[in-house]
Amino acid sequence: MNISIITIIYDGYGKFFDDWLKSILKQTVKPKEIVVVLSRAHNVKKEIPDKIDGIKIKVIHEPKRLSMGELRNLAIKAATSTWFISLDIDDILTPNAIEEMSKYSKKADAILLTYYKKFNGKRTVEHTPFPDVNKPKEWRTLYKKASGYVAYKRKFKHQIPLCVDSDFPNFPFLIQADMLGMKFVRTKKACAVYRKREMKSHSANITTEQRRKIVYKVIQRYAHYYYKLKHNKKI
Repeated sequence: MNISIITIIYDGYGKFFDDWLKSILKQTVKPKEIVVVLSRAHNVKKEIPDKIDGIKIKVIHEPKRLSMGELRNLAIKAATSTWFISLDIDDILTPNAIEEMSKYSKKADAILLTYYKKFNGKRTVEHTPFPDVNKPKEWRTLYKKASGYVAYKRKFKHQIPLCVDSDFPNFPFLIQADMLGMKFVRTKKACAVYRKREMKSHSANITTEQRRKIVYKVIQRYAHYYYKLKHNKKI
């Protein structure tokens, strides 16, 4: 499968890089490239090579203090493969993730990943939710659950407005992708492991109230876009 895997390393999150990279190198089907954005990153044990095991690695150094959405956008713009997926540096892929995704690559424009969530030694199976732009009242629920993983066809990346509001890009990406008429499928097998709470990452500590404020901000920012796109009006 022709896919780019992108990630962001910022502040002290470099300590997760080795495990993250190992999960990609163990793939039964290798990705075309890896795109890493370094933002004020430290704890990266060694310099990241340009290529490893035949996989090209692009490293982008961003000295400015940008939001996670803006940093992801830099990585997405740099990706050159037919598909791309954003995998947070504190999460990992299962060994057959790309092989599983490749089964659906000719059937859809976006692949929603089934994944494992690990916490307190327990592992549960979770599903990245399907979006429905015609049900805006359910966006809040989607937003709370949209901590999953989505692989997108690169041809759509310039059609989806960039998300700079928060550390939760899946919500606006999913809704806008649905507005564009993208076809979604979901993997049957788990392809990733969500470890934020287990690894005590920052995003696991965001309160319900903080999430509520962010989702209202996102809805307000993009509401006019959804409406105009739906009614075929010039944006």
